[in-house]
Amino acid sequence: ASDVYKRQALHPGGILHLAMKLGTGEKRDDLGRFYTYYTAQELKDILTQAGFTLTFEREGQEKGLAGDVEPFIMMSAHA
Repeated sequence: ASDVYKRQALHPGGILHLAMKLGTGEKRDDLGRFYTYYTAQELKDILTQAGFTLTFEREGQEKGLAGDVEPFIMMSAHA
């Protein structure tokens, strides 16, 4: 089933770019936006299980729109 979802989202050989906050659990920020957090390893596992090949990964920490400094990850993968 995961290959079906991959094919629906991308053209063959397409590239997925992903950037999101890292962590665990769920919460709302001070602006009321709801987040579900994942660890870097969880994201790698999800992409791999869906048939993607990870081609780029960068982690860091920056101040977001709500004013908090939080960890993030940027990833690229191809189908």
